[in-house]
Amino acid sequence: MPVTLDEQGIPAREAAKLQRLFDASLCPMEYGLGRDKSLLSVTRFARVNLRGIDVIRDEGRGQRAGVRKPSHVEAQRCDDFLVCVPHRAEVTLIQSGWQAHFMPGSFSLLSTARPFSALIAAPHPHTSFSHTIVRVAGPRLRSRVARIDDCCGQPLAIRPGIGRIMTSLFELALTEGDALSADEALHFGDAVLDAIADAAPAAPELAG
Repeated sequence: MPVTLDEQGIPAREAAKLQRLFDASLCPMEYGLGRDKSLLSVTRFARVNLRGIDVIRDEGRGQRAGVRKPSHVEAQRCDDFLVCVPHRAEVTLIQSGWQAHFMPGSFSLLSTARPFSALIAAPHPHTSFSHTIVRVAGPRLRSRVARIDDCCGQPLAIRPGIGRIMTSLFELALTEGDALSADEALHFGDAVLDAIADAAPAAPELAG
C-alpha cells in the first residue's frame, strides 16, 4: 500500500517528522531546505514497495536538500542505489568527485554506501517541483551491471526505447503497485530492476 503524505506549508516544527519519513524511505542523511530556508512544503509524497524495490514520488514547493555524510555511512551502513528522475525540477548531485546538474529528460544514480549531497529545486522561484526516486539493493543491480558504480553522480540521458520504458515502469508502480499481490510485486520489481540495468549502460555519456 502506498504511503502518501498530503500537506502544504508544513511548519518548521514538522521538519523532524519529514526527516524520519525520508530516512525510512531512502537512507539516513542530514535533511534541509537548501538555500531557501523559508519554505518547507510537501504537496505529495507517495511510496510503493515492490518486495525490496522502493518507488517514491516527491512533490513540493521550494527546495529539498540532503547530505549523507561519512558519519551517516558509518552509523548505518547500507548498500543501495538511488535512481533520481526529475519531472519538474532541477537536480544537483555530488558524489565521488562528480557533480551532476540535470533537468527533465535525464536521470542519475547515487550510492548510499558513499557520502553524497543532493539539491532538488523547482525550476522557478515559488513554483513546485516533482521527481521520482527508486531505491534498489546494490548487490542486485551489480549482479546485472558489473560496473554500475561508475555511473554514479553523472547525468544520464533518458533515451527513446529502454530509457522511456524504465520511467514508464516507475509511473506504473506508483499508480498500480498497491493492486499487486506479493508474488506480482516481486515479479514486477524484477522488471523494474532489469529496466534500470539496461537503461544505465545505454546512456554512459553526460546528458547536460
